[in-house]
Amino acid sequence: MKFAAIVLAAAALLATPAVAADVPQIVGSWKGPYEGASVEHGFLSGDYTLVVTEQKGRAFRGEITYTEDGKASSEQVAGAIDGDRIVFAGDDGLNVARYADGVIHHCWAAGEQGMAVCADLSRQ
Repeated sequence: MKFAAIVLAAAALLATPAVAADVPQIVGSWKGPYEGASVEHGFLSGDYTLVVTEQKGRAFRGEITYTEDGKASSEQVAGAIDGDRIVFAGDDGLNVARYADGVIHHCWAAGEQGMAVCADLSRQ
């Protein structure tokens, strides 16, 4: 019994780094065009940038910048990674994304503004 417990404990310890290794490292600049729609403003499009300035394990912090009507806006964000899913929040609400094949497929919705947009972001 003691041997089995030791083997199980060792297996658990060895498995832990593998989980950490599965977390994508997303520090850096990610860019791409966005498309969406707004109840008030119709169809939207522009440029979108996510800059992840620091990451510690699954958690990260950074800034998003986007153009709207030719004017750039930005906000600070904080988020977490769960497998290929990414969630982060800033001033304007909750953002959800999926990381696949080196691309962050990102969507954002603001119910109070009646708006939803999506972008495919590539590392710069």
